[in-house]
Amino acid sequence: MDHKETYQQDCMSPFLGKVDVSCEYGELTVTSSCTQGCWAGNMTIDSGALIVYPNMVSGEEYETSCPTGYAGFVTLTCVDQTPEVTDGACYSHCLQGRYIGDSWNVVYEPIYHGETEEIDCG
Repeated sequence: MDHKETYQQDCMSPFLGKVDVSCEYGELTVTSSCTQGCWAGNMTIDSGALIVYPNMVSGEEYETSCPTGYAGFVTLTCVDQTPEVTDGACYSHCLQGRYIGDSWNVVYEPIYHGETEEIDCG
């Protein structure tokens, strides 16, 4: 490379971005903005829902519905090898059970997130 010469090249796969190379006074300078994508996998988000995602390049978004047992959707964004939730949420349904009050109780079947059930006291 000649003195004061510069060039830019694409990052090699599986990275995305550019590499800047320059030469000045016999010193080579390399500056990289390469980021790596996210390999297909799964992650457990704050609500406890397990989200499965495909291969993504850095900066790519993936939107999916929440898994069985949850309501909602999430958008994941690949940020240099790490998928992050950037929008949405998964809300868990209420499992069947029994609520015991001071002088009464209610037995209930599963109730979906956001729904209301009217049940006779027992």
